[in-house]
Order: sequence, then structure tokens, then C-alpha cells
Amino acid sequence: MWSSTSQSDSGWTLQTVDVSQFTDGIANIKIQFKQQGGSVSHSGWNIDRLILNSASQPSFEACGGCLKPSFAGLTSAKDLDGCGDTGITLSWLPAPAWGTGSTGTYAVYRDTTPGFTPQASNRIALGITGTSYVDATAPNGVPLYYLVRAENNETCGGGPNNGGAVDLNTVYLSAQDQASQILPGSLGSSVQVAGINDTEVRVSWSAIPNAASYHVYRASSPSGPFTLIGTSSSLYYEDANQFTSGNSWYYNVKASDSCGNEGP
Repeated sequence: MWSSTSQSDSGWTLQTVDVSQFTDGIANIKIQFKQQGGSVSHSGWNIDRLILNSASQPSFEACGGCLKPSFAGLTSAKDLDGCGDTGITLSWLPAPAWGTGSTGTYAVYRDTTPGFTPQASNRIALGITGTSYVDATAPNGVPLYYLVRAENNETCGGGPNNGGAVDLNTVYLSAQDQASQILPGSLGSSVQVAGINDTEVRVSWSAIPNAASYHVYRASSPSGPFTLIGTSSSLYYEDANQFTSGNSWYYNVKASDSCGNEGP
């Protein structure tokens, strides 16, 4: 008898048990599952599939019938780097079951039309065994729509990779490959300076579109030269211990896009 008292899983997991000492040379085998609940926490089992096979054979065998895989589709589609021509990265969770197949692959489709019909003309990859794909050929600045489908390893369903059964999920996700960002404008007269607690100089400004951060410069003369003293993602910056220094400071703030490029 095999038993487990410490199994704790949050999802489907493969359990492989060597039962040769109980089954070798036995013509008729009966398998029974029992569960004994604890007094503190609740427990339970869900058994999806039971396979009893010889150790010299593959762990899984397709049982036939050409049933489609269970697959939830894409979970993420995003620009790999918004500051360069790096493509769109796609990701998904693995198919929890392959229908009547033992394993399978994924195919990726791309189009410029929402809800497009997946077909050979808009398929950009097939035979993927992992759970991610980088579309390095994505055109820049174009709204793209993606669909990923799973195909099992049978040969009875007409799938694109090996003629297997294909799931029919309709999870379309959109993304754009951006090689650069829109440069933010000038902060103009919104920049204000005030003393805080007789020690700090607080420089503040108004938010402007396309700004990811703000670069704060300081000089002892209105004509400069100005030196970068800090960066802020908020709408203010505190210049520590400068309010009582006896210096006359002049400040300039420039908005920056997510790639680090400054506006005027």
C-alpha cells in the first residue's frame, strides 16, 4: 500500500508511484483510493487520470477519440521594450489537459482586426512547446491582435502542427510595438519654489502628458550652468538642507518620457 500524509498542492500535479512490488506477476489488479480527514484542516483529492503502465513504456499514451485540449488562452501581450524595436512578448498558462492526447504544442496568430478568424495566412508561429513567445517581426506603432491555441499530439483533428485536435478559445489580446515614446512638453511657469521647515527647498510643478519622471536642475545663476541634482516621479522634489545655506539657488525642471528623453 502507498500512502501520503504531507501532500499539499494548489493546482494539478503529476504523481508517479512505483507499485511494482504489489503488481509484478499479478494478472488482475484492483486499485482503491481512500482518504482520512484531519481534525484541524480539511483535505481532498481530485483525480483527473489514472494510468498504470510498465516502467519500460512511455508514461502516457493517447487514449484516442480526438477530444480537444483544455486551454484558457493568452494571459499577457505587451511591448517587450517601449524604447526600442524589440517586438511583442506573449505569455499563457500551460494547458491543464490535452484532451485525448498525451501532450501538445501551441500556435500563435496575429492580425490587425479584432476578433479575426485564425488561419494559415495570419499564423506567425506553430509547434511551440513553452508558454511564451516573442513576436520580433511586429511592425512598430500598429495596434495588433493576438490569439494562441493549443493542439494535442494526435493526428485526427487537422491542427496546423501535426494534424491534432485544437482548442477553440477566443481570448484575443492587443498590443503595440513602440520604438520610442512621445516627448513631453515644457513645464513652463508651473514650476514653484518654497521653503519647508527652514531647511528644505521644495520645488513643485504641474503634471503634463507623456511624462514618466521629472529631472530637477539647480544653478547659482539664472543663466546657469545648471546641474542635475535629482529625479522624481512625483510632482515635487525636496532639495535637502539648502534653504538655510545662504546660497541663492535657481531651479529648472524638465519632464522626461519613459525612455529617459527630456522635453524642453
